[in-house]
Amino acid sequence: ITIPEGTETIGGFSGSGLESIVIPNSVTTIGARAFYGCTNLKSVTLPENDNFTALGSQTFLNCTSLVECVVPGSVTLMKDEVFKNCTSLTNLVLSEGLVTVEDEVFANCAFESLYLPSTLNLQPTAASFCSGCKNLKHITITEGITYLPSSAFRGCSSLESVTLTSTVAQIGGGAFSDCTALTRVNIP
Repeated sequence: ITIPEGTETIGGFSGSGLESIVIPNSVTTIGARAFYGCTNLKSVTLPENDNFTALGSQTFLNCTSLVECVVPGSVTLMKDEVFKNCTSLTNLVLSEGLVTVEDEVFANCAFESLYLPSTLNLQPTAASFCSGCKNLKHITITEGITYLPSSAFRGCSSLESVTLTSTVAQIGGGAFSDCTALTRVNIP
């Protein structure tokens, strides 16, 4: 489906049979649960404009066929469970500019690696933000990130290596619990 240019707010596609969607650059708001449970949704193109700054709670929750998504640099906030249970999501690009993610935003996704942009300011409200990603093998924590929340990567059973930077000052409890393949953590 293609949303017409000029549309500013979208939502209401939960549980529909959508397979792909192109969201025009005029959109500034995507409502909570806008595409919740769209199990046939494989591709989405998000708007690229300075007024599109947030992805609402559970925007793509349970979109089990979603394979790829590029989050544009204008997005500074991703509410809870945006991509939770997107079990086919193998390619997720997070752009510089992202500041805040909330609880379980990427839980149970299928990507093998994750790059966290340096603009990201992880807080305790991001607990379990990347838990249960069973295919995740490597994480790069970029310069500027100071905190990893509790249970951040809990249950990422394929996680083999983590690269930290000198700016990481605190790692929350259980951040890497049940990461049974973790054999290497690089701490400067």
